[in-house]
Amino acid sequence: MSENMRNTSGKKILAFWGALLFIIMSFSPILLIARADEVGELYHYRGIFERSLDQKAFDNDLLNRSPSSLAQLPSVVTLTFDDGYENIYENAFPILKNHHMHASLFMITGRNEFEGSALMNLSELLNLQSNGWNIDPHTVTHPVLTELNFSEITYEVNESKNWVINNKLGDPVAFSYPYGKSNVQVRNVVSKYYYYARTMKPGLNNLNFSKNLMLTTYALWGTRNIGSLELCKRKVTKAMNEGKWIIITIHGVVNDSTYYKTSTFGWTTTDVLNNFVSFLKKEWTTTDVLNDFVSFLQNKSANVKTFSELINST
Repeated sequence: MSENMRNTSGKKILAFWGALLFIIMSFSPILLIARADEVGELYHYRGIFERSLDQKAFDNDLLNRSPSSLAQLPSVVTLTFDDGYENIYENAFPILKNHHMHASLFMITGRNEFEGSALMNLSELLNLQSNGWNIDPHTVTHPVLTELNFSEITYEVNESKNWVINNKLGDPVAFSYPYGKSNVQVRNVVSKYYYYARTMKPGLNNLNFSKNLMLTTYALWGTRNIGSLELCKRKVTKAMNEGKWIIITIHGVVNDSTYYKTSTFGWTTTDVLNNFVSFLKKEWTTTDVLNDFVSFLQNKSANVKTFSELINST
């Protein structure tokens, strides 16, 4: 090999590694967000980074569009509530009913309480179901599925569905992974029993109606220091403009923003809507935040559907 050929080859190798390093450095905040999404304790920080990055991209996207291109395209909003806390029935159900909206409730089927908070009883679940809500499984005991063996995973995934069916709460088509965690083995089991499965990863979903066991979501945490309410509103607007399917995840709903609860995942808040620095440590929201968001959906004429309604509309 001549000296010139060796020099040319060396320059190509350096250029390749230089480009690769540039790509890694450019996307490092996104990698941090993706990793943070897998660790519950870092949800708060993921929100801070995501709000900063997403707002800039969202603003630039709107600036580059013509008024005619902002016309609403077919889109779907699905509201989901995890765990089945009784305060969802007491506080969230009346708000959605007042706005003629339904939601999907992912229920822990084998417990009466979770983290020290009461879960709904069968009578309350039947009332939700009769009012258009989907009752979908969230496992029997809410374990970390990725830490279980095949038989244990199958029990949690299948028995929770059987419980819903046997109690005449419908035939579930969707499942929610506890803590948002799954792996290949978990997804293989889930695929035998469900058409949809929701993670806790942030993102919009395509409306292609194909089987999807890695649906993304945005969480309405009931906090404003990381822009949860504003972020969800922006994402709904973005989904409506682009014909996407957005899933909103909500957990417990407290009636008083000064309410304080102690538990393993303790949280506290001051005035969620009036104080930008208030925050919740637990993934619950307040009725005023939920009411604000639902009113926003109604004003936007958002197409709000449960998982079953979405499948039946195709």
